[in-house]
Amino acid sequence: AFNLHPADPDGKADPYIVLKLGKTEIKDRDNYIPKQLNPVFGRSFEFQATFPKESLLNILIYDYDMVGGDDLIGETQIDLENRFYSRHRATCGLPAEYAIEGYNAWRDSIKPTELLIKFCKENRLDNPHFSPGRITIGNKVFTGKTVFADEDQMVESYEHLALKVLHRWSEMPNGGCKLVPEHIETRALYLRDKPGIDQ
Repeated sequence: AFNLHPADPDGKADPYIVLKLGKTEIKDRDNYIPKQLNPVFGRSFEFQATFPKESLLNILIYDYDMVGGDDLIGETQIDLENRFYSRHRATCGLPAEYAIEGYNAWRDSIKPTELLIKFCKENRLDNPHFSPGRITIGNKVFTGKTVFADEDQMVESYEHLALKVLHRWSEMPNGGCKLVPEHIETRALYLRDKPGIDQ
């Protein structure tokens, strides 16, 4: 977070995160960051959710206080259902490259080839045809590398090329649109008793 509103007399804050989704609440109070208005939380959280009951994710930032109650610095809401049903696939953005390990490893639950088959089915397009060095969908042909060196042997994988096709999904007929690239979203925090004032 950056430029948080000061909550302590010394002009600083001791922020921590609270997440709420339906009846589930994660309070990360033990991991507060002392005397900081630009904290790097570096935390990851997972929820199980059922639409339409649990679609609004509330993200709140509180100021930790040793004595008395903690003060709310600000909060924001994300409509998960809206993202889930978006035709632009806004749930998990498309990374620029496909990697199976390292800091940039593929995070989506569905691999690029599975995603491509799913999109073709949903948009009533021919199933993608995979052949060495190419993926064909209807009369569109996409070419690229599909054989890679893995330790001491060559391995065939269409994931890299399928991701390249997904990045060019807007070129497809029948519902082709630009898919959301992987990104970091910035959102303002607000307080209910100060509507419209960015915290």
